Amino acid sequence: QELFARVYAEEGLYQAGYNSAILLYLNRDFEKAFEEMKIIEEKFHTKEAEKALERIQKEIEYQQGSVQEPDPEVQVYSVG
Repeated sequence: QELFARVYAEEGLYQAGYNSAILLYLNRDFEKAFEEMKIIEEKFHTKEAEKALERIQKEIEYQQGSVQEPDPEVQVYSVG
């Protein structure tokens, strides 16, 4: 996650920022994953980021006990 975050910070690559947020999500750091993915979605306006942002939000709501368990659909990109 740190590598992707560093690449995104240095080069602004969509895939690196997206992967950083997804890895935070997979490591159950949902709030930080949401913050990072929101930045990615606002900057790049992609369907993948929009869908991931919604998925992270659903997971946060689930953890707070307000919705049913979301399905585990995520996508990771290769950088390079």
